[in-house]
Order: sequence, then structure tokens, then C-alpha cells
Amino acid sequence: MKSKAVSTLECTHCHQPVVDQISSDDGQKIYCCYGCKVVDELLTEKKNILAPEGLNHQKYGYLDEPKIKASLLDFDEGKFAHINMHLPSIHCSSCIYLLESLPDVEESIMEVNVHFAKKQASITFKSDQIALSQLAALLDYIGYTPDFQTKLGGAKKKQNRLLIQLGVAGFFFGNTMLLAFPEYFGNSLSADKSLQVFFRYLMMGFSLPVILFSGRDYFINAAKSLRAGVLSIDLPIALGVSVLFLRSAYEVISHTGAGYFDSLTGLIFFLLIGKWYQQKTYENFTFDRDLKSFLPLAANLVLKDGTEKPISIDDLSEGDVVLVRQGEVLPADGVLLQQDAQVDYSYITGESIPVQKQAGDTVFAGARISGGAAQFKISTSVNHSYLSSLWSRDSFKDDAHKNSRGLTDKISQYFTPAIILIAIGSAVAWSFVDASKAITVFTAVLIVACPCALALAEPFASGSMMRAFGKHGFFLKNSDVINRLQKITHIVFDKTGTLTHQDQIQVNWHGDELSFDEKLAIASIAKNAQHPLAKPLLTFLNITKASATHATQFTEATGEGVSAIIHNDNYRLGKASFLKLEERAETTSVYVEKNNKVLGYFSFFQKAREEAGELAATLKEEYNISLLSGDNEAEKKRFEKIFGDNAELHFNQSPHQKLEHLQQLQKQKAKVLMIGDGLNDAGALQQSDVGISLCEKNVNFFPASDALLMADSFAHLDKFLALSQQNKKVTYQAFILSLSYNVIGLSFAIAGLLSPLVCAILMPVSSVTVVVFTTVANQMKVRKTLGKVD
Repeated sequence: MKSKAVSTLECTHCHQPVVDQISSDDGQKIYCCYGCKVVDELLTEKKNILAPEGLNHQKYGYLDEPKIKASLLDFDEGKFAHINMHLPSIHCSSCIYLLESLPDVEESIMEVNVHFAKKQASITFKSDQIALSQLAALLDYIGYTPDFQTKLGGAKKKQNRLLIQLGVAGFFFGNTMLLAFPEYFGNSLSADKSLQVFFRYLMMGFSLPVILFSGRDYFINAAKSLRAGVLSIDLPIALGVSVLFLRSAYEVISHTGAGYFDSLTGLIFFLLIGKWYQQKTYENFTFDRDLKSFLPLAANLVLKDGTEKPISIDDLSEGDVVLVRQGEVLPADGVLLQQDAQVDYSYITGESIPVQKQAGDTVFAGARISGGAAQFKISTSVNHSYLSSLWSRDSFKDDAHKNSRGLTDKISQYFTPAIILIAIGSAVAWSFVDASKAITVFTAVLIVACPCALALAEPFASGSMMRAFGKHGFFLKNSDVINRLQKITHIVFDKTGTLTHQDQIQVNWHGDELSFDEKLAIASIAKNAQHPLAKPLLTFLNITKASATHATQFTEATGEGVSAIIHNDNYRLGKASFLKLEERAETTSVYVEKNNKVLGYFSFFQKAREEAGELAATLKEEYNISLLSGDNEAEKKRFEKIFGDNAELHFNQSPHQKLEHLQQLQKQKAKVLMIGDGLNDAGALQQSDVGISLCEKNVNFFPASDALLMADSFAHLDKFLALSQQNKKVTYQAFILSLSYNVIGLSFAIAGLLSPLVCAILMPVSSVTVVVFTTVANQMKVRKTLGKVD
């Protein structure tokens, strides 16, 4: 194959630019990494991947038993199912990439999300095309044997194997050190050769449990990575331990020395300490934030007298009746009480076609209600982690433009092969100077340069900043959002509910006097609508038993208006353009039509947030800013004073026009941040490079954005953006710190001044240093910028 300029090469699988070219076996394809090569090769053979001769289906046949299957699945509706599987073999970023690429290999698998710290995969699949037993067999076939013990009823939880491995390594390390003492104090055992030989063989015997049990994961993971064509960070460790043992065993068997069994057992012991520390740090430094930790989600509890009361979903109990409006998400499994309803499971399955439900049907948590409000009787407790996983889902959204590659990914593909080459070169060089030191130097180089600290730099810098943001009311979906915030050049604001207070709106009626039945009908329609003006309209109408009236044939044109039938009367509420009327109001308005007759309109005067002007002035210094509003231009002058002369203000914008406006900005190479109320701005929020939903207290769940910003923290938006830039600096500083450690450690190791044991001690120390540095540095910056949170 003819080589091309690097800038023109594109990976056959992921279509990303190729830096280090990897070719297929036949030379016809080019890949950016071994992971892409493996996945693409599987993709080529996907017709046979579920063939009986390729997979051991019988081994997992029990999973298809209805009772067992029901106990394992988190969701099972029609032809879609969802499960969380524990996959103990997950060990590096290559595993994550391979597993999350399974939908490319097998079309019946819709999505795979991997939680690295928990070694857990969240899998959505088409249950009518692939059985659960086949899915488990497929994972087993590619090297990720599922562990169902923690989910099957009555099964005992496994003990923490890492602690047992650590204990075994510590026990034999201590005893091996005691046996090795005489070797360090001259020839005290030389008079009794048989005793000296016995002790040496005993030390070799003590090292075997440490290698075969305590250190087995390093060898297994290294072998699996090689099988997949990937050079993982476990490979240098496995090589170092192997070489050290073989050299030591040779010395003992040939009676030429005592070997390095004390260093070998100590090496694995301290490596496991570092592994345990990293595991505990990930557990405490939780990246899998569940919703109750940051957002006071509310449910509309229906009381016995028919009135509604917003309560925290934490307070929901089995048997409670809740009202879920159109566009809102059911927070817990429930039984539908009314005659019928339509539910949208797209957040779970990716299928946007509504599912028709009848009274008495069970509806799963995470279902989005469409076609009007519905009442449900709660049958299970709220599963926050499940709802949180829905918020962070990406695979069913057209957001390829949001994907970005982290600094760790760019460096890691070169790190391991470079270290192996340096270790081999150092060993060869020392073999000419002092052959006895060659093996020690080779092992020391492999261990001291282990990229654990390097791998921790970026996730812990971003993680510490995300946690600090959360304490101040700004919650990011994942660490990649921080990377995208750093690149923003243009900020777009929605008006209603974003720049204005949702709870400080003055409402007036202009038109014929409304009868009680008409007010009741309007309130019944408003309670179903998801527009932010529906709430103040309900308050103005002061209809306490609106829930008693059922709206039929309810439809909503997002951001435009709603229509429904109440007691055989046709009502339409919405903008003047929705009713094909000429605008008469001088402010934001909602017109009312009954049986093709216009009754009048409600006018809304929305008080602007006090901090909007100062925030806009600050942001204009660094970014271009725009306003996109679905309301008329009556308030244009008021917002021109807030934004200034240079800002772009666009009114009468439909949700579709907002989305098109953002697309035009992106075609002009702008990186756009959109901030809206998260309801009728869903399309624009998803199209933006970073979409932020502004949340008032006691709001219902609406997972349509990259971040949630509490209204109380709106004034700090400029500071959050500045801190995201600061996080980039801290990340680079952490990388420099980690690389400096590797360079200095390598220098001493190559010079033969470090033993493998000392290297094993230094490795977890370097990880601790990086974690402490990133956490403390970001905390200091946040405290200086935003102040201390009690």
C-alpha cells in the first residue's frame, strides 16, 4: 500500500485521523489503533458471530428461563430489553472501547455503556433478535465472561478478591524477606550449603502463590489484550514479573545465586496496594452521580381530594398516585390508572414510536409520557441510579459532533510500546557492561514507567472539577463536557424561563369574561402542557380541581401551542401564529380559541433575572452572544438594554428555527453553548456543542442536555466557563508531573540505580501525587473563584 501524508489518512473503522498507521492483514485497510482493527475484523465476520458453532449457548441456557430472566433484566418491554452485567475482566480503556463498539459488530445489540470502576456494562438489546443466553455467550466468547452472582436471588456476594490477593502477597512477602536476610549479611549460611539451598527453594516456593494467585490478573489481562491486538498497561508488569522470576529460578536451580524472590513478592505486593488505592479512590470519588445527589426532583402527588402536591421523589411510596404530564418522565415503575395513555421509551430503547397502554398496564421507570397527562399508581421505589443512567445516554442521539478525544487516549497508544522498547534497549546495553544487572534493569524500567499515574491525570482533574461544579449547582453529564466547554466561542440564550423568572410572572386576561367551565377547560389543558408558561397560567386561573377534567385528543406543537377536546368543545391555546391570527399583544401572550372562536388572550410580563445584565456584559468580553426566543418582539427593547447593541436578538423563533440557527452558527465554525429551560428547547440543546438546562427547584426530570444548571447558580455561568479553562491547565500540569516522574524514574532505572522493589513502591506514590495535586489544585481554584460551600 502506498503511504500517504498523515493529514490525509482516515481510519477505516472510526474515520478519525490516523497518526500511527496500522494496516489490515491484507493491507487493504488502515486503522488508527489496534482496537479499531479488532472491531472492524469482527464486523466483517458478523454474519457468523451468533452461529451455534461459534458460541456456547448451552452454557447460559438457564438465562432464558422466564423467572431468572425477569430477575436479571432492568427493563423488558416488547422487543427491547436492558440489563446491567458485571464483567470482571474489564481492565483498561481498550476493554471499554471494544465493548462499547459491540453495536457495530452485532445489530441486535443497541447500546453498551461501560462503568470502568464498577467493571459493569449497561446493555440495551433487541430481545426478539438475540436471547439473553446468546448475549452472555457472545461476551464470554470475546473474553468478558459475565458474572450474574450478584444479581441472582439468594446468591452470596463474592468477597473482595483484591483484598485476599493483597493479603496473600503481603504474607509471603514478609516471610520471603525473613528468609532472604542471611543472604544480605554475608556468608553466614555458606557453612551449611544444604540449609542455604533449602531456604532458596523455599523462597521460590513462596513466590509461586504470589505470582499465580495475587499477580494472576496482570498476566490474564496482558494475554487478553495481546489476543485482541492491543498493548495494555498490564503488559510491561507481566513481562517484568516473568523475567524476574525466570532469572531468579535459574540462579536457584543452577546454584549460582539466591535470586530476587524478595523483590518479586514485594513488587506484586506494592503493585496491589496501588491497585487497591486506585479502586478505593474511584469508589469515593464517584463519577456515577445519581440524580438525588444534585437535583431536588419532584413528583406531582395526587391527593384524595383530587388536588396535586409536588413532593420529592425520595418521598414516594408504593401505592402513591402521581400525575405525569406530557414530556415528563415516570420516576418509578407504576400501574396506569386511567383508560389509556401513550408512553415513549426512547430514553431506554431508542425507539421513539409511542407505545399504547391501557388501564392496569405496568409502565417502567424512565418512560416519557406523550399525548397528555396520565396518572400512575407507584409499584416500586425510585431507582435513582437507573434514572441517572438515562440522563447520560448518548447512543440514541445525533451528537457525533460532540465527541472529542481526551489527551490520555492520544498519549496511551504510544506509551506502552515505547516503554517496552526502552526496557529492551536498556537490557541489551547492560548485557555488554554487567550481564547480572541486565535483567534487573529491564524489570525496573518496565515497572517504574507503568502509566498508572499518567492514566489518572485527566480523569481525576476533570472529576474533581465536576464534583466542585456540583457543589455549586452546575451538574455535568460526563467529563467530556468539560473538554467541550473549553472550546466554546458562541453562547445562545433562550428567554422564557432562562433570562426570566418562572415564578415571578404577571398574568392578565384580555377578552370576553370566561365562565367557570371555560377556566376549568383551559386549566385542564394547561396542566398537560410542558411549556414553562403553563404553570403561571394555572396559578392565575386558581382552579383547584383541574385534575377532575380529562382532556382528550391532546396534542402539542412544541413551543407553538396545544389543542384538546374538553366536554365535546374544541380548544386551542398558543401563539397568534399558531391560531393564524394577527398579533395584538404588546408582550408575551397565549391566545385562546373555543370551537373556532377566539375568546381573547393571556398576557405575560416576565421579570428578567437581576443578574442577566451583568452576566451578559461579562460574557461579551470573551464570547459572541445571541438570544433566541419564541415570543414576539414586544420586549425586544428591554432585552437590547440587557445584551447591548452588538448581540443578536431573534424573536418569533420556533423550536425548528432555533435548531437551524445553531446549525448555521456551527457551519461558520462556531462552537456553540445553548442554555435553555430544557423543555421546548430540546432540539437546540442537543444540536449545540454544549447544551445546558436551567433548572428551578422542584422540577421534573427531563434528560435533554449535557449539563444542568440550578437557577440559583445562573449568575456564575461565566465563572464556570473560566474554571473549565483552568481545568485544562491543571490537566496539563498533572501530565507534566506524571511524565516528569516517569522520565526521572526511567533515568535512575536505566542507570541501574533502582531495584524493581523500589520501583513498585514509587509507582503507587506517583499515583497518589497526581490525584492529590489535581484535587487540591482544582479545589483551590474553585474556592478562589466561587467561594466555599458549607
